[in-house]
Amino acid sequence: TATDQDIRAFAAERMADFKVPRRVVILDEIPKGATGKMQRIGMAEKLGLA
Repeated sequence: TATDQDIRAFAAERMADFKVPRRVVILDEIPKGATGKMQRIGMAEKLGLA
């Protein structure tokens, strides 16, 4: 299983510094609606942004 540091290191090898994410959040599950699309509001709530 990859860690947040692994993902940032992978991105840093392949992208310009300004494109590498500052923060990586690993979730067990992405909130989805009835159609199977990601729910942006649910995602914001999980990340504590709403």
